Amino acid sequence: MPAFLGKFVSGAPIIADLSANFMFGDVLRLGAAYRWDDAVSGLIGLQISPQLLISYSYDFTTTELRDFNNGSHDILLRFELISKEKQLKSPRFF
Repeated sequence: MPAFLGKFVSGAPIIADLSANFMFGDVLRLGAAYRWDDAVSGLIGLQISPQLLISYSYDFTTTELRDFNNGSHDILLRFELISKEKQLKSPRFF
């Protein structure tokens, strides 16, 4: 799943994000992202069960702020409450 985000605000620098996430089978998700002149990120996710997803991402700053910032770590735990009677007719990756 590729994605592009552009942000244009008067008086502020232009921000552009480019990312790609890949799903392998129904279990593993890997992704990477780049924010123009600011940061790079990596992501890994595991679909533990049909209702439970856990993922981890790391964001590393590429600007001079890296002297004061070691990056950020994010952990996501998603639990879906969908009963077997209410299956999704068109499930989406995103």
